[in-house]
Amino acid sequence: MKQIVLCHGNNSAHHIIHRDGIVSTVLGSKKEFTLDLKPIDFEKYGVEYRNLEEHIIAISLDSCGPVCLKNGYFYSLTDLMPVDDAYEYCIKTKWRSYQHWELYYEEQLESLRKLLISLCKKHAIPNKYNADIWDLSRRALMGTPGIFCQCSFIKNAHDLNPQIELINILKSL
Repeated sequence: MKQIVLCHGNNSAHHIIHRDGIVSTVLGSKKEFTLDLKPIDFEKYGVEYRNLEEHIIAISLDSCGPVCLKNGYFYSLTDLMPVDDAYEYCIKTKWRSYQHWELYYEEQLESLRKLLISLCKKHAIPNKYNADIWDLSRRALMGTPGIFCQCSFIKNAHDLNPQIELINILKSL
């Protein structure tokens, strides 16, 4: 049973995909990615606690994530560094309390597509897209094999945003 967890800006991931599409393998396959889940996180959703981390392959897209628009410029929330390319997720609604996110770049997404195809094949992980990955997912907490986001496990996670190009990559697998 294996799950792939997508996130951004997480240096404890097994693989990091940089903005230029270069993939760095950070953790060996024997190392665990930490979600820091507690039994209470499972109890709230009627799922028996289990150590999911030992079955997770984590992939991080190098990105600031949510950004703020100030005086006509986008800034990362953590270090107030300017962000050149930001994506306005939705004009009328926000996702995870933020309306603006740094773009995932074409090179990143193509590298992600190739890495997902390879990992899914190698570990027999289903690569079918499920829209429930953008919020807390009972399937994720149950350890169901598949591709998820960090926010599938953690309610307040501000990881990947549902950028249409990312969704299209996930649907194309």
